[in-house]
Amino acid sequence: MMIAVGIVASFLIGSIPFGFIVAKLWAGVDIREHGSGNIGFANVAREVGFRPGLVVLVLDIAKGFLPVLAAYAIWGRDVAVFAALAAIAGHVVTPFLRWRGGKGVATALGAFAALDPPAAAVALVVWIAAAAIWRYVAVASMSLAWTLFVVITVEWVFGRAHVNPLMMAAALVVAIGIVITHRTNIRRLGAGIENKISLKRGGGDA
Repeated sequence: MMIAVGIVASFLIGSIPFGFIVAKLWAGVDIREHGSGNIGFANVAREVGFRPGLVVLVLDIAKGFLPVLAAYAIWGRDVAVFAALAAIAGHVVTPFLRWRGGKGVATALGAFAALDPPAAAVALVVWIAAAAIWRYVAVASMSLAWTLFVVITVEWVFGRAHVNPLMMAAALVVAIGIVITHRTNIRRLGAGIENKISLKRGGGDA
C-alpha cells in the first residue's frame, strides 16, 4: 500500500507545471499562449527570460530527481524505476493543466540521475553536444533520451550491479515516449521548417 502511495506521490510531484507557474509569477503570462506553447524551460527562457527559464529547468529536473531518490532510499531500485516512470508521466500529462503538459526531457534527466548518475551525466553531455552541433532542441532532447537507453544497456551487458532489465526497459519506454512527445518537431524537421535554438522571442520549439 505504501509503495502505491509513493508511486502516486511521484506522479503528482512530476505533475507540478513549474513552467506554467514560473511564467505566471514572473511575468503574469500563460506560457501556453506564447512561443511554441510548451511549458518547458526553453520556451520560458525565450518568452519570459533566461533566468526564469533556468529556474524552470532546475525545478523540472528536481521533480524527477527527488521523488525517485526517496523511493530508491525507502524501497530500493525497482520501486524507484516505477517512481521515475510515474514522475515523467506526470510531467507529460499533468492533471493540473487538463492532462496536457511538457515533453518530459528535463524530468527524465532528473529521474535517471537518481537511478543511474553516470548514464544521466553521459546523456547530458550528449544533449549539450547535439545542441551545439545541430542547434535543434528537439534533436538534442531525443539524443539525450536514446543515450540514456544505450548507456544503461551497455552497463547491463557489462554486468554493472546497479542496472537490471527493468531499468533498461524503463529507459526504452522513456526514449520512445520522448520521441512521441516530439512528433510535431519531427514533422517540422522533415519539412525543413523546424526553428533552430534561439533565446529570442518566438524562436525554436522545446
